[in-house]
Amino acid sequence: MKQVISTFAIAALTSSVVMAGAMKNQAVESFDVLDLDQDGTVTATEAASHPKLAEVFATIDRNKDSQISKEEYSAYLAEIEKKS
Repeated sequence: MKQVISTFAIAALTSSVVMAGAMKNQAVESFDVLDLDQDGTVTATEAASHPKLAEVFATIDRNKDSQISKEEYSAYLAEIEKKS
């Protein structure tokens, strides 16, 4: 189940804007799956196991602290949705 949720998150980051909007809730919920150590952030090391996420990591990490917060993750997904 965690793998399925994680797959939805990666798809939301890389697929069409329409698909991203439809899966937004599942993707946000999957943040906890991506946050392997459950510390509230996703590091580049954690993202490395998901190549598509790793590819956009620097874009999502707005404050450039080398980790993605839930807020940054949600903001990125909202940007994708706005482009639709």
